[in-house]
Amino acid sequence: MTKSYQPLQRLEIIYQGWGDHFPLGILAAGRDRGQWLFEYSAESIDRGIELSPLLHPPVSTTYADFERHQEGIPGFIADSLPDGWGRLLMDRLLRRNNIEPAALSVLDRLAMLGDNTMGALTYRPLLDMPEQQHQHIDDLIVLAEQIKIEVAGQDSEVLPELVRLGGSPHGARPKVLVEFDPVTGHIAAQAFAGSHPWLIKFPAAQEGVWVCALEEVYARLARQAGIDFPDSRWFDLGNGLSAFGVKRFDRHAGLRVPVLSMAGALQADFRLPCLDYSDILQATGMITRSMVEREIQARRMVFNVIMNNQDDHAKNFAFVLNQQEEWQVSPAYDLTLQMGPGGQHQTSVAGYGRDISRKALLKAAASADIADKTLQRIIEEVSDVAAMFVPTAQALGGAIPANVIQATADKINANIRALG
Repeated sequence: MTKSYQPLQRLEIIYQGWGDHFPLGILAAGRDRGQWLFEYSAESIDRGIELSPLLHPPVSTTYADFERHQEGIPGFIADSLPDGWGRLLMDRLLRRNNIEPAALSVLDRLAMLGDNTMGALTYRPLLDMPEQQHQHIDDLIVLAEQIKIEVAGQDSEVLPELVRLGGSPHGARPKVLVEFDPVTGHIAAQAFAGSHPWLIKFPAAQEGVWVCALEEVYARLARQAGIDFPDSRWFDLGNGLSAFGVKRFDRHAGLRVPVLSMAGALQADFRLPCLDYSDILQATGMITRSMVEREIQARRMVFNVIMNNQDDHAKNFAFVLNQQEEWQVSPAYDLTLQMGPGGQHQTSVAGYGRDISRKALLKAAASADIADKTLQRIIEEVSDVAAMFVPTAQALGGAIPANVIQATADKINANIRALG
């Protein structure tokens, strides 16, 4: 029997960036159904930390009329919400507790996350499920096996633990947030001596076990191409199981680091191809006020085009707030071979979604005042690294099938040829 549920009408948002801890503001229900209002706290206004630098400055006002695709709340708060895998797990846990997911408001979902969030925002009151007695999993193979069960649509015995570990990250692929020691290979739900916070990803339904190895190849090439990409690792777990892990950049020395996605900054719908790289580069300039950061973002653009990462939507670009309260482009993430809708990039380049020319790249860069000679240099540097794809993939000792390596190389070479 489905339980009746009374949704929350008010939620407190707590800021915990870089060791700080103070009430950021309040989300509350408006007069109309589905309308949410947001106000900063007096302390937030006094502190003046801008977590939404383009749209919601910390001033004494009531913000309203937010985008429906961000569930009617400010974009920088909507960044906390899971999508894809995390939402799937959350909904399954609700149904297991006889609660219909549609009965929950966006405030309830944030309350379910509570402190278990990425970035620097946490939420009060906490909303606990009765079944959230967690069976801690400290073995990556066991995690992979239980995730495979959930991916197949069956009931895992450790669903509450999977929700706790994987209920907050974005994206469609199954993933968990763990503590990992890259020296010993030990993982745990809680921090231990020598551990660091990592995000571990697993293949989605219908994906080959090799996708994790391919993402590691892209990570290595990105670093060689001058892109800031965190420490990463491919895990061959045997028996048709694999994983790809990356060190989290929203944590530093035990402190939370504020993160703002491009979708959150612009209130853009990441599910639709709604942005151009000219928008990305110009927004980067406005948020960071730095030519260096614009050039960093331009290098990501070139890498995505050449390496055929067409899943370059608005949530796959982000910013981090440093300890001097300056926004910077975040380390890169979610770089791999991806085909977009109709074989086109989610983010266009000067209006083009496929067969992207050097002229289009230069035009997008010029819109953010990036010099032609700078972008020409970036194109050559990334192209030189892209030429190393095959030996880099082969270096993983057969983890990626030869036909996948060849097909990927063909895509990369075609993209380089299109640049002229």
